[in-house]
Amino acid sequence: MATAVWATVEKFGLVGRITAFVMDNATNNDTMVLSFARSCSQMGIRFSVSDGRMRCMPHTIHLSALKLLEVIGALTKEEKRASKAKSSTSAYQDSATESLERTADEDAGGTEDSEDTDYAAATSVIGAAVFKLRKIVR
Repeated sequence: MATAVWATVEKFGLVGRITAFVMDNATNNDTMVLSFARSCSQMGIRFSVSDGRMRCMPHTIHLSALKLLEVIGALTKEEKRASKAKSSTSAYQDSATESLERTADEDAGGTEDSEDTDYAAATSVIGAAVFKLRKIVR
């Protein structure tokens, strides 16, 4: 992954302009940032591994909300596990392997405009967690 990121940074003339990456909590992201820092160091570019690795706020909020729901008894450990399993198999990172061609971008744009009716359905595991969280907030 680090090789692909570095090649992309070089391709678009961004060497020396990257200050941080925003990512989820996957450990392979730590490895990627460390490798990126080594590449920067070899070119005499300052890049801080500790400051250059930022956590994705929506992902952090999601994990925090699941923990809150578990602690107050609104979500069982099994429901939490099922929620994490579902989110780890979802396609939110599919764009990393998508084509960079304009037609692929235009095709993807059409799907973003449609309503996601399954998002907050109380019958889905995530929907149930969102429903319970909304009850707490109100």
